[in-house]
Amino acid sequence: MGSHRAWRRLIVRNDITFSQFHDVIQTAFKWEDSHLYHFEIGDDEIEIGSELLETRLGERLEIGTKFKYVYDFGDNWEHDVVVERTIEGYSTQHATCLDGEHPGPPEDVGGIPGYLEFLRIINDKNDPDHPHMKLWASLWKPEFDIVWVNRKLERLA
Repeated sequence: MGSHRAWRRLIVRNDITFSQFHDVIQTAFKWEDSHLYHFEIGDDEIEIGSELLETRLGERLEIGTKFKYVYDFGDNWEHDVVVERTIEGYSTQHATCLDGEHPGPPEDVGGIPGYLEFLRIINDKNDPDHPHMKLWASLWKPEFDIVWVNRKLERLA
C-alpha cells in the first residue's frame, strides 16, 4: 500500500492473553471488532474458539518472534507482528502505543484495493462519489491520533 501502510509500536504486558492482545490491536487501529480473526505463529493458527486464545503471550513469544494477526477474512487485513524486546520491571497495567503512522482503514472498505479507492475518492472533493463516501465513513479520521489510542487502551485495561 505504499505510503498508506498503517503501523503501530505497542508495549503490552507479556501476561495478557492472545484474546486480550486482539482487543489491543483492535483499539490501536480504531476498529470495531465486528469480524473474525486469527493469529498465525509458525505452523499454529490460533482462532476464535481455540483454547490457545487464552494462552499468555509470554508463554509463546520471545524476542525476535515474528507472527501474523489477520482480521476480517473478507478484507484480509494482515498485520506483521514482531516482538522487538522485553522491558524488565514494566509495571503499567495497560497497553501503550509508543508510535504509529496512518489511520487504520474503515471497516468493510474492501481490503487493500477498496481502501486505495476509498482514499482516492475521499481526497478528491470533485469526485461524484465523494459526498456518499464521506457520509459512509463519517467516523473515520484521516490521521493517526496517538492520544486517542492511548486513552482507549487505558480504558481497555
